[in-house]
Amino acid sequence: MSFALMKAAPGGPLSIYLENPDIRPEDIAAIRAQLGLDDPVPVQYLRWLGNLVSFDWGYSFVTHEPVIDRIAQRLPNTLVLMGVSLVLTLLIAIPVGVLAAVRQYSWFDYTATAGAFFGISMPVFWFGLLLILTFAVQLRWLPTSGMATIGTEFDLIDRVRHIAMPAGVLALVSAAGYSRFIRTAMLEVIHQDYVRTARAKGLRERLVIARHAAKNAALPFVTLLALDLPDLFTGAVVTETIFAWPGMGRLYLDSVSRLDYSVLMAILTVSAALLLLSNLIADLLYAYLDPRIRYR
Repeated sequence: MSFALMKAAPGGPLSIYLENPDIRPEDIAAIRAQLGLDDPVPVQYLRWLGNLVSFDWGYSFVTHEPVIDRIAQRLPNTLVLMGVSLVLTLLIAIPVGVLAAVRQYSWFDYTATAGAFFGISMPVFWFGLLLILTFAVQLRWLPTSGMATIGTEFDLIDRVRHIAMPAGVLALVSAAGYSRFIRTAMLEVIHQDYVRTARAKGLRERLVIARHAAKNAALPFVTLLALDLPDLFTGAVVTETIFAWPGMGRLYLDSVSRLDYSVLMAILTVSAALLLLSNLIADLLYAYLDPRIRYR
């Protein structure tokens, strides 16, 4: 379906040549034949599928580089950005969600709820531009874009300064939704009979929450987190574009704008495979978190 939708889109990877009056129609026809774009769509799909089975991702129609090389250039940058933002998200969302549930209807719960609603409703592009205007333009504390200062050797402090704003945007926006989800899951658990039994046995409240409530409340959260794991590969299109981060998100956006079929299909295929793998990992984690679940 993805292949058919891309082929049905107007334009194509050769549209840039069509706008150049110096290129003759017969030259464009020769390029189309060389790339196999003049074949029927079913034939193109079967050829792409056969190459995929043999682990041949083909070449970019725009840069003529191997697709695997283009992805290999961008993937480490995305893994760094998405990995850092995921760690920050969990460090924020889990404590806030748990404390908001344990201290329900307290000032902390109301503050966390207001902050979560603000983060959920806040457009990422607006928040990113606001951070750039504040910390890069006015205060001059952080660089505006990129992942390192051009022309300098590797410097950890420099990398941290470049990743601070894009990772902060992703972490705060994601933590807003996660914290609400964790709060709801915890509220359903802490009023169960086994939690009251653990308190009646004289266990400390901290142990009751950590050993009995939090572990069971993590079940639905694992599902939500697993569905977001493919983002570690695909990246964040809006955030990477605003901060000029050279990752998979920008590669995907560039490929869409140029209809670079081979790169697009590689990204979509790997994303689909990672989604299936992440769901499998979530199912396996269920058995660890809930002793009642067994796979035979």
